[in-house]
Amino acid sequence: MRYLAIILLVLFTQACWSVDRAAGKTCADKQAARLVSLQGALFVDSGGNGDWRPAQLNATLCEGSRVRLEDYSRASLLLPDGIILRLDAGTVLSLNGIEAEKPTLLALLKGFVHFISRTPRHLEITNPIANAGPEGTEFAMRVDDNTASLWVYEGGVRFFNQQGSLHLDPGQGAQAQRGQAPQAKIDIKPQDAVNWALYYPPLLPFPDKSTIIDADIGSAIRDFRLGHTDLALARLNSLTPDRQTTYFFKVRGAMRLTAGQVNPALQDIHAVLASKPNDADALALQSVLALTQNRKDEAYSLANRAIASDPHSATAYSALSYAEQGRFDLDNALKAAGLAVEYAPNDAMAWARKAELELSSGLTSASKQSAERALALDATLERSQTVMGFAYLLGLDTEAALRSFTTAIQLDSTSPLARLGLGLAKIRDGDLEQGRRDMEIAAILDPSNALIRSYLGKAYFEERRATLAEDQYSLAKQRDPKDPTAYFYDAVNKQTTNRLQV
Repeated sequence: MRYLAIILLVLFTQACWSVDRAAGKTCADKQAARLVSLQGALFVDSGGNGDWRPAQLNATLCEGSRVRLEDYSRASLLLPDGIILRLDAGTVLSLNGIEAEKPTLLALLKGFVHFISRTPRHLEITNPIANAGPEGTEFAMRVDDNTASLWVYEGGVRFFNQQGSLHLDPGQGAQAQRGQAPQAKIDIKPQDAVNWALYYPPLLPFPDKSTIIDADIGSAIRDFRLGHTDLALARLNSLTPDRQTTYFFKVRGAMRLTAGQVNPALQDIHAVLASKPNDADALALQSVLALTQNRKDEAYSLANRAIASDPHSATAYSALSYAEQGRFDLDNALKAAGLAVEYAPNDAMAWARKAELELSSGLTSASKQSAERALALDATLERSQTVMGFAYLLGLDTEAALRSFTTAIQLDSTSPLARLGLGLAKIRDGDLEQGRRDMEIAAILDPSNALIRSYLGKAYFEERRATLAEDQYSLAKQRDPKDPTAYFYDAVNKQTTNRLQV
């Protein structure tokens, strides 16, 4: 990640101005919610009368609207006062009060939501079982027919109903059954609770020459690469059992993982391993899953097992590149990515991965060539646009960087790296507030990413919000104790606020 540290030397020169770049205000001149990331399909009932209509990225949602997430879908909403919501598939939420400078009132009817709120006493969440009153915090809440569950990451939350009340601090969780008082639960692990919300790097197994691809599987792969994961999965799920080949389970498992469907993805992976215990592609997918959930040694072991099983598997070497990067060994990560493109020279995703690691290693010229190769193979691939954006940013071509990152987000609005890049580019362009807001979105798109937490903390530091900065550095250290970025910026923060520790 060295390239991001280099960029930061240039980026945090602030000329802070505030311009609302949200979609046009169409809610009786009131500030409204905006759909800032969408994977799959989200429907909106604007008048609360059952007239559900599909929403597009950057849509404006008015006060009183209800939203509903379909299967294989995830979304993020940006509310006034900087509140961000991350919604899982099946969630139904009512925006009862979202006017700026007034309490934000949300009714979580069912589903799972990850919240980031930096405005104490401005957010209240109700549901049929137990309500939540956060105090400037980050937390997650899940509601079904009989149970409400709450996990707290930062700040504090009051969890209450008519039967009783609890106050939860960071690292704590609680549950409430219908008609019963909330109860603290020590076996509820906050970090594991939002595994559905994590960003799992796309690792679609590249077929070898002997693989015969079903026409519908090929169509699903095209849908997936265009960012239509929900359509791709729906197409795959419609295939009859006689068409569900080993390659089918690999492809569906990879897509399910990208959509945050961890358990269904594992079912597909295990279906492959049941017939072939050392299948390289299946082991590679397990490696990426383990790495994303911060089990780095396991990820490294699985990637090496995959390569031992098939020394010519591009998927295995791509997985190893992620595992090596997780161990801060960029040289070996780049070598692995180089072998991935050697064994799959027509895979745009492999070339984009190589470009990303070349940029991390300071090889800007080589990175740009690899990114251009990825774009030539598939111009609709988000990661190609993202790494090109960072290359432009390092070359101080902020305008071109903004275009690339914006295009990347249009292709895949769930990409945290593209959103982080857009935030950095906006800060470089003098817009600290909007850049920080994009970093907040990046953090909720990948809540376990220590690097994003560190740079979000740096953005808060530049806004002279030392307490929020320190909270992000603490979260970054929890997620990756070996990443030095948070420790460095935390030391700068403490020095600036005269809190040096011996």
